[in-house]
This record gives sequence, structure tokens and C-alpha cells, in this order.
Amino acid sequence: MFKKLFAALGGRPAGESTQAEGSFDRLGWVAPDRNPYGIRVLDCRSLTRIWPANSDSPDVAAQFLRLRKSDGQEHQGKSPQPALEIECDLTYPVPAKPLSDGRLYGSRFMEDKWDAYQWGSHWYFVQSWTGHLAHRVTVASSPNGYQASRVESDAADLNNDRQLALAETDFLIKNLIYDWKGPHPMPEGFPQDDLRKIAEYSFERYGRRASFATFEDTTQLQVSHVLK
Repeated sequence: MFKKLFAALGGRPAGESTQAEGSFDRLGWVAPDRNPYGIRVLDCRSLTRIWPANSDSPDVAAQFLRLRKSDGQEHQGKSPQPALEIECDLTYPVPAKPLSDGRLYGSRFMEDKWDAYQWGSHWYFVQSWTGHLAHRVTVASSPNGYQASRVESDAADLNNDRQLALAETDFLIKNLIYDWKGPHPMPEGFPQDDLRKIAEYSFERYGRRASFATFEDTTQLQVSHVLK
């Protein structure tokens, strides 16, 4: 029963192979002058686009399905706890489609790891398997787009790393709301020479929407930097 359930969601039951043989051989760093982002990135797409998502518990699949019906209103007015509170000044252009209260992005398969919602002047970023609120962003709209002035992130989830919290939130905004295919941040101190672990972290954290990993600052990259 649960094997069919996981298959329908795009994944496989725990215990089955999750890796294509030889895929790790295609991993390699791409120099700043060889990619459109101008920073050193690791191209993870050969793995993150094909790996199926697994869980040790069949209940996780059922929870994922239940959360597909959520409009995020249960998070309205709430902050991650305990929260890292970060003042910022990040700007984003007018999105392709007008934003309104409710779901901004919803995971379709278990290889999608995040949901995004808007309620009032806040964007909420929620882990799709558990419904856990990881980030809340205070935003203001204008004719030119949106300005984020404050980020609140789950301190425990990110080991109290304020820089990573801001970079991850910025990436999720660009990736989920603007469908940006640019690089995602990696935690400081993560082994840069272990490409396999970097790819595994990328998939575990961002699923099939992880394309390029980097240890450089991604908050300065603009949404217009889209890989065609």
C-alpha cells in the first residue's frame, strides 16, 4: 500500500536505491566565468533532478498529502520559535503573477521540500513534509516590486547561523515565488572538497529545486539572473 503511495508522490519507500550509479562522477565546480551567476558553483542538477525522496515513516507521506490542502492560514501571525531576528534590505521585482493571501507556492511531489504562503505583510516558508514554519519575512509592496525588511528564522534548524538564515530565505523567495534557478547557499564550515556530501545536503534541504550549490554570498544576485 505505502509503496504505491510513495510512488504516486514521486518517491520510493525507504530501503530502495536512491542514487543513480555513476552520477557522482558528473559533479564538479564551475568557475565564475563559466556560469551566468559570476560566482563559483557546484552543478548538482545531474543528481537533484533524478533522486527520489524517501522517508523512514509511512506517516510522513500521509502528512505530506494532508498539507497539500493547506493555505497556510495556520501560520498567520506566527514566527518560528526560537527565532533568529534579522533586519535586512532586500528588494525583488514585480512578479510575473500578482501575489495574494494564501498559497504562493505548493509542493507537488515529495521531492519538493518547501511551501510558501502570504498573509498580510508577511511571507511564510514552511517545510512541506512536516508543515514546520522555518522562515517568516516582513515585506512591503510598491509599484516596483517588494522590499523585505525583516527575516525571522528557526534558530535551531540553522544552528543559529544568521548569515545562512538570511541567504536561505532570500533563495527561497527567488526560487519559489520567482521560479529562479540560481544557486542556493551552503552552511559555513561544510567540507567543500566532499562533492557528494554537498549534493546530498542540497537535495535533502531543497529537493529537486536545488540546481547549484555555493559558499559565496547569493543575496546580491538578482532574480533577473535566470539560467535559460
